[in-house]
Amino acid sequence: MGDVKLYSMDDVGTRAEHLLELHDIWGSCYAILTAQGWHSAQEKEKARKIQIAMDMLTNYLEIGYSDTSYAREINKLENPDTT
Repeated sequence: MGDVKLYSMDDVGTRAEHLLELHDIWGSCYAILTAQGWHSAQEKEKARKIQIAMDMLTNYLEIGYSDTSYAREINKLENPDTT
């Protein structure tokens, strides 16, 4: 497992950034609960619930994603071949 990033309640960012951070936090929890070794029934149930929540969050993020705004910003960039 990689480094764990801690977040505070006064972090500023976009909705997408916060939702992706939440997905990352849940992913870390899921990794702990499903790591090799013995796990209690309660831990297995928590892992199942986290997986469901992560799936729902992923679906929400995918529905809300639009590449149009990225395309507009890319189109504004200067083309290095024409300068």
